[in-house]
Amino acid sequence: MKIPIVLGPTAVGKTSLLVELSKKFNFQIISLDSRQIYKYLHIGTAKPTQEERSLIKHHLVDFVEPEEQYDVNRYLKESKKIENDLLKDGIIPVYSGGTGLYADAVLKGIIDGVAKNSFIREVLNNINKSDKEYLYGLLKEVDPVAAKRIHANDLKRIVRYLEAFFMSGSPLSQLQNNDKENDRYQVIFLNRNRKELHERISERVDIMIEKGLFDEVLNFYKMSYNKTYNSFQTIGYSEIFDFYEGLVNREECIELIKRNTRRYARRQIIWFRRYINSVQIDLSNTSKNNVYRIFSIIFNDFWGCNNG
Repeated sequence: MKIPIVLGPTAVGKTSLLVELSKKFNFQIISLDSRQIYKYLHIGTAKPTQEERSLIKHHLVDFVEPEEQYDVNRYLKESKKIENDLLKDGIIPVYSGGTGLYADAVLKGIIDGVAKNSFIREVLNNINKSDKEYLYGLLKEVDPVAAKRIHANDLKRIVRYLEAFFMSGSPLSQLQNNDKENDRYQVIFLNRNRKELHERISERVDIMIEKGLFDEVLNFYKMSYNKTYNSFQTIGYSEIFDFYEGLVNREECIELIKRNTRRYARRQIIWFRRYINSVQIDLSNTSKNNVYRIFSIIFNDFWGCNNG
């Protein structure tokens, strides 16, 4: 009996597929998305709609204040509790999302051997105040594998990986790769060919803008939210904050969002390909019937579900 973990790059179609499958199987979703946890950030994080959430319950979505600190330790604790509660109620917990750090935590646990050091963190944060590009460049040197997975603006994770390197003398990504994947779970990696995925990303950004993404960010800007909050280091929000500060024009802003999303999707794909025991489904070259058949096999074989 294995618990499914459905992973894939942004815009690949995870949510719509699972909503369709929920009509056939009794499961609920535990979100693996570090952006959708935040309240009020609706459009830019592509949260499941109210209609989608009425069809299938999504856990760990829309419950953290934008200024609140939320880390992977808290995520793992809360997700495991939900997982166990669902199992007790006879409901299949299905993890789904695109945050690699959260997926690693569920599959491999959290590496506790690398201690935290407040002095190192303070020094690194002070360096970043005077040179915002230096730390990411340093990460590329000491942990190039991690640098490929982490966005250049994700200061929190950059600092953590550098801190771990200075404390242990080894790249944190190397330590993570040494951990075995928990066979309690079954990874299902959804992907598409690059051209189609890029088209879907572009279309998604256009739809977000039509739905009012600029207005959503403007409301935060007017409320004097600090754009350095981790919540606003989200693609779409950080670029539009720059637009309202006059750093880019609207057309440049939109193109930056699309470009940065494409780059993020590439990092996600690199991360998820590391999971050696995953079931990989190319949605560009697999019919909908075959996709459903694959999921039916996974649910029935690992869970003994009645697919009616």
